[in-house]
Order: sequence, then C-alpha cells, then structure tokens
Amino acid sequence: MKLGHHTLKKTVLTAAITTALGVAIVPQEASALTKVFSWTGKFTMLDGDGQPLANTSITGKGANQFQTPISGTLTYDTVTGTGSMTIVPFDFFASPASQPATATGISIQSIGDGTCTNNDPAQGCNPGNLWLGNMLFDWNGTYGIPLSIVWDASGLLPLLGTLGVGDVVSFTDPAATVSPAAGAVPPSSDGTYTDATFLYLNLGPLPVATTSWNVTPVSPNCASPNPSVPGAFEPPPTGCMTVSPSGILPLVADTRLNVNKSYYTNTYGIAGIPMWDGPFLGFNASFDLESMTLTDDGLGPAFTTPPDPVDPNPVIPSVPDTVVVNLGTVTDEAATTVIEYSLDGGATWTVDDGVSNPITVNITQTVNVVNVTWRGTDPNFASARLGSQTVTVTVNDTVNPVFTGFPADVVVNVNSTADTVTFETAGTVQATDNIELASIEWSLDGLNWNTDNPAADETSNAFGAGANIVYWRATDASGNTVTQQQTVTLNLPTGIVGQPCQPDPDLLNAAIGQRLLEGIFTMRDPNGGLVGTIDTAVSGYIDTAKVCADETCTVSGAALVSPTPFFGELWTTNTIRLFNNPGTYTFNTVQDGNPPLSMTVGPGQLGAHMLFDWSINKDIDVVLVWDYDCGASELISTDPDGDGIIGTKMVDGPFKGFSAAFDLATKAGERPITTGGYSVTVPVVKNSTPNSSPLPVSPGSVGTVLGGVQFGASDLFDTFGASDDSAVVTSCAGGCFDFEVAGLAPGATTQVVLPLSEPIPWYSVFRKYDANTDSWKDFVTDANDNIMTAGLDDNGRCPEPGAGDYTPFSSGVLEGMLRPGDQCIQVTITDGGPNDDNPAAGVVSDPAGVGVTSGPDSPEAATTGGGGCALGNASASGVRGDWWLLAGFLAFVGWFRRKAQR
Repeated sequence: MKLGHHTLKKTVLTAAITTALGVAIVPQEASALTKVFSWTGKFTMLDGDGQPLANTSITGKGANQFQTPISGTLTYDTVTGTGSMTIVPFDFFASPASQPATATGISIQSIGDGTCTNNDPAQGCNPGNLWLGNMLFDWNGTYGIPLSIVWDASGLLPLLGTLGVGDVVSFTDPAATVSPAAGAVPPSSDGTYTDATFLYLNLGPLPVATTSWNVTPVSPNCASPNPSVPGAFEPPPTGCMTVSPSGILPLVADTRLNVNKSYYTNTYGIAGIPMWDGPFLGFNASFDLESMTLTDDGLGPAFTTPPDPVDPNPVIPSVPDTVVVNLGTVTDEAATTVIEYSLDGGATWTVDDGVSNPITVNITQTVNVVNVTWRGTDPNFASARLGSQTVTVTVNDTVNPVFTGFPADVVVNVNSTADTVTFETAGTVQATDNIELASIEWSLDGLNWNTDNPAADETSNAFGAGANIVYWRATDASGNTVTQQQTVTLNLPTGIVGQPCQPDPDLLNAAIGQRLLEGIFTMRDPNGGLVGTIDTAVSGYIDTAKVCADETCTVSGAALVSPTPFFGELWTTNTIRLFNNPGTYTFNTVQDGNPPLSMTVGPGQLGAHMLFDWSINKDIDVVLVWDYDCGASELISTDPDGDGIIGTKMVDGPFKGFSAAFDLATKAGERPITTGGYSVTVPVVKNSTPNSSPLPVSPGSVGTVLGGVQFGASDLFDTFGASDDSAVVTSCAGGCFDFEVAGLAPGATTQVVLPLSEPIPWYSVFRKYDANTDSWKDFVTDANDNIMTAGLDDNGRCPEPGAGDYTPFSSGVLEGMLRPGDQCIQVTITDGGPNDDNPAAGVVSDPAGVGVTSGPDSPEAATTGGGGCALGNASASGVRGDWWLLAGFLAFVGWFRRKAQR
C-alpha cells in the first residue's frame, strides 16, 4: 500500500494552462476473443495461522473490518489463456486518503489444473480452471512487495461463450443475469483456512475465488530452500522485493503443520500464498471476485485511442477564460463504423472529423473537467460500442494569494496563561486570489494549522507570557501560499519566579535505581500530520545508572510498553540505550540497504536509541533526544534532525520516513527526574492585594497605605489577629508575612523568598505565629525545613530561590540567629511538616516574621516598644519591586513553563 509524497507547488512563474487527456474507459485495440469485465469483490488479509487481519480503515458500528470491498477490471484472452487485471486503489489499515493501497502489473495465466509448467495438452495436462496471478503491491512507503495468487475460475470460464455485453455473473446477487452452466460447481472462498472457525467470512459461490495452493518461488532467495516440513513456508532472507513474476509452476500444497492447534497432524488450507518479503512477511492476501459485468465481448468495433491534445499554453492571469483543446481522432478496424462524440452525456452527438476534433473548454476554476463520450456504430452489429475520455484543463497557477484584511496585534492583561484570549474577530482576515482561494488558516507553532472560521471569533488559551506569534496563511487551490504574522502579547500580573529546571543531581546515582514512568506516544508522517491517535497509556521504567558511553554499549537503561493497539497491533520496546554525554552517535540499522541513523545529544539533554517492535516487525530503529522539563512531562522529545517535526525520521521498518515521539514523566510517588521550574502565572500566594506578591505587614500611623490596603494604629497585626510575642523585644522587623502556597504534591517541599523592608537587626530569630493557640513559636529546623538568608543583589533585589547566595548562619554568640545585615530570607518548608500552618494536603501556609531578641553584647538596643509587636519602618517599594518567590510547582500542570512540543 503506497503512501505517496505530497508536493506543494510553489513557483513564481506566470500562470499557464496545461491539459491532460485522461481515459476512464478507453476504447482499445482488442483481439477477436478478448473479454473485458468490470468486477467487485472482497480483499482479506490472513496471518500465518489463518486469522483474518482487521482493516482499521473500515469504521462504524457493526462494520465488517475483515473483508474490504474492492473493484477493478479484468481482461482475458480466451485463445492464449492470458490476461491482466486492475484493482482500484483502496484504503487499507488506516492509510491516508491521498495514499491508498496500490497493486500494479497484475498478470493472469491459465494453468489448467496446475500439473504442468504451462497449459499445453501435449504435456498431458489435465483439464482445469486454475489461473496463476502475479503482481507487485505497494504499502506505506514499501514498494514492489511480490505477491502470487492461484485463482479458481470455474465459476466464470464455462460461461464465457454465453455472455453478452452488460451481462452480470454473480451467484449471490439477485440482479445477476447469468446462472451456472449445467453441471458447473462455482468455487467458493471462506477467506481463511479450511478448518477455521471464522465461517461467517464465507462468501459463498463465486465467479473467481482464491485457492489455498502455493507456488514455486521464481528465485531461491524468495523462500527457504530446505524447509523442515516439505512444502512448508519458512521466513526467507530479504531480497525478493520487486521480483515479478514471483511465483511459477509447479503448484505446492499448503502443508504447513498446524502446530499451534490441538490437531497437530492436520494441515493448513489458508487462502492465498504467503508473501516472501515486505512488512507482512508470511501473511496471505486473498482477492475474491463476487460479481463480474462483461463490458466488451471482443466482437464489436474496436477503437484506437486518440493522441493527447497539444498544450496551447496561453497566459491566463485570472478566470474566467477559454481554451481550445484538440481531442484527436478515433479510428476503427471496421471501415463501416461511424464514429461520434458527445460533450453532454449523449444528448447531442458530433461526427468525428477524422483530424483533430477541437473543442472549447471554459476555464472557471483551477481544475476544469470535460467528460467526452465516444460512440462507434457499425451496421453489421446490433449495438453501438461506447468509450469515454476525460479532458482535464489545469491552470498552472503560480500566483500567490494576497491578504486584503489582517488582524491587528493584540496586547491584553490576563490573570493566567490559561485565560482564553480573542486574537481575531469574525471576518477580520480576508484574502483574494487570481484563480481560486482554497483556505485561510492560523497556527501557534507554524506546524499545526487550524481553519479560520470567518463567522466566529478565533480564540486560544495556549499562549505563554509575553509576546506570542500567530502565523496566518492563505492557500489557493494550486498550493500557492502567503504567510503573515500577528503578535499576541500577554501581560501577566507580578508573579512567581522559580529556579531553572534541571535534572535531579542524583539522576545518575546507582543507588537511586529504577524509576517508574508514564507518558504519551505520538507518530507523525513525513509531512508532520498525526498518524493514528495519541497513545496516553504508555508506561515503563528508566534506570539512568545504566548510561552508555558509545554505540558499542549493549546495556538497556529503559523499557516502554502500552496496552493500546497502534493500527490494530500492539507495540513494545526490547532495548533502549541511553546517552547523556554531548556528541553525535551513529547506529547501523537492522535491514541491509538502509542508511545509518544518527542523533546529536546536546548539553543538558538525554539521548536514546530504541529498538521498537510492532506486529511482526522487529527491531525497528528509533532515536530520541529528550530535553529535561518540569511540567507534566519531564522528558520532552525534541527535533534533532531539524525538519520541524518532533522526533527523527525512521530509516527502516514499515514506518520509514515517519517520526516517533515519547514524552515521559515519573509516576506519582517516584522520585522526580527533574527539579525546579519556572512559573509566572497568577501567584498562588494569598495576600491583601489580589495578584500581588506577599506584602510585609508593618503597621504604621493612621493613613499609611501598603499595597493598596490602609493600616491604622489600631490595626496592629489585624492580618494575623495575633497577640504579642513575649519572647522578643521587637516583632516583624522588616515586615510580617502571611503566605500560602497551593497545588503542591502531598508532602512536597517548597521554597519562598521573603524580601524585608530593612536589614536583619542584631541577634534576630525567625518567629512563627500559630493561629490555633494565638501564640508565637520558633521555626523548627530539620532535614527538610530550614531558614537561610542573603543580601540584596546589585539591582537591590533578592536573589532567586535556590541561588547559592542563600546560606545558613552560625557564628559565636550568634549561634542559631539570623545573619545581621541581610535583607532576604529563604524559607524551605514541607507540606504537613512541623512548620506548615495549613492542615490541607498540598497547601503550605506560614504566617511569620523576624523577631529581635535582647542578646549578649548587642551592639545596639532594640527599644521600640517593649515585648510585642512594635511599629517598624514603612515598606520600601523599590526594594520589593520584584518579589522573588519560588514554589517548586512540579505539580502545576497547565501553569506557564517552557511548553512541551507534541
């Protein structure tokens, strides 16, 4: 089945006209006894055990996926016993509509009963009605799969002498006009082996049915020369592709022992002949003809095809217009035949002028079609003979469309990157074309496109903070494209900034061992289109202690599997080698003749070479290069080959040219692969001013305004509702803070930076307020929770959480105290730990502040208000212009981060 190549026409030449004369049912020179049929039937694919393979392209409730409807034509010479067949390309196994399954070069040879090398009575051949067929089959980028088939034509051949044009041969269709000849027993096919349980596949009596006969391969390369069972099929070496004919006489009985069944001595009778090469190695293809209509009995006038018309090649900048096309002339072997043609389906006829037969074609669109019916009438025959031509005049359009209306850039204030933003109002985008405008589309990544709805506003909730590009393109019917960009800028409120996402420092620590994974698998075709569905049920493990240094390594450091079938078949991996050292790695592929497969691993990336198994195809080579991320996926597939499609194109297997991607994360409860991560959406910290960072609450005189909230002298710690802290002489030096971090994984640890409005005084401690007891207490320092401090940076701001500037302090008389003079406090706190004031899982709350104590050798006395919360300095807004906070929001799926490409 052929997956063809899509070519986008894009030149800058002037528009020109090309014409093509396509022959649908072309009258042809025929021997006196050549019969031509149109036919319909069924195609069935069977595996090596005779089990039918479901065609996933056939959908719908109650649909029969095992027998694919097919049709075509058959030409048979009754004198030579030879013929040919065509099969209309059909959709099989979810092949794209533009790339149907294709069979080519189908030949037919009568072989009697198959006992002789040809149907020569001098050799003592017994009479019979068997045909030997050979063809080449194309599927999914694999071209020239050799396929032989032995048909039983006993339902057709005895009737040939009785058929007239238009007669239908079918033994199950009530509309058929021919019955079996006296004594004839039409063949039948149940589409599978003779002992099968799938009897519902029985097609009943047929004109031409597939048999279970095998043939002798034309080359010893195409089958095992010494099978363990005489006549058996065993997988051969490769090298049989494009061999046609691939099968010859003598016939061989299908004698493979049924070792997988309980009746071991029985033999198979699987319809069809096992394929000797290609992705369906050992599978059997059946083509059964159910209904045959005689379209030419070989006895009437025989036309010869007129020549293709000459390209008039006018310059046509736009339509409408006209062009003259010469049909050519039709000749017949009988001089008495009158030749005519019709352009209106037979309502009116024009006599063939015997020279060129010019017609005028109206050019109204890019592709213009005129159907021509030819008629040959010979007075020596009762009926006229008909043929047809299809004249196609295509404008070779190379002129790009032009945007005549375009949306303005958008700047919008939002509360979250998840907010829905309208970036184009109905009908804003407009374009024109010289011939035929096909579509207007938009994209956020320049790869995945959405059709513009001119009657509705276009919106999205997939923009990130800051400037975003919306790509617009207009495409005409010839594929000419114009692209323009619109900028959509999101202004977020001052938010939370985290530390850079990076691998777990212990990622390569052998003591960590395996980590369980889950994630998604996607496959894209060579044009970037999604193939199949996104598989969200991938699971497995990774053991990064097993990392390879070079390509000679054989250690597998990961495994992946899914219960979700891909095109009806399950997949798994059998070896995944990991590479974390920057460099380029090259791998030899399994099948001979395929190019090597390379990948380049950059700094901070993890590479993988995977052997991928699908259906009967083993060891398909796949390479991946992952970026580390801190979002829903921790290992994000990249685009190493730079073709704009995530993943690297495969060079072997049935999906050659396709790109596979796996985005993975550790399962809940596992130690994450990555740490850190940025978040700049609406802060999860709750404060008196909505969507702001936490404000130091320093009571002042009446009329003092902090962050839009007015505090009076009597509002002392109304934010907490707190009593005095008797353990200190001054409370909340530099400000009191009440912060809450939500959305954490239960038991997770997070970090928050509190910017003080003044330096930490001498002999100060960090004090927590307990609302349950309306009292103050010390911050508990343990293996998870701690307090560190740092000074302001050169810009007068606190360093990011997790920065090396934050250090603990312990020195002499200041043992257990905060470092004097620092102005930034980093609080590391665990959900549900001794310092968490909120009992809810995944939520951390900690009302707290700096308390100044009366210690030894204090360089200055803290005398502003005895024991309790004294008034401090007003907040310095310049110091707190950027409120650096961090919550290690690894659980925040959907909050802004570097977006994972799918």
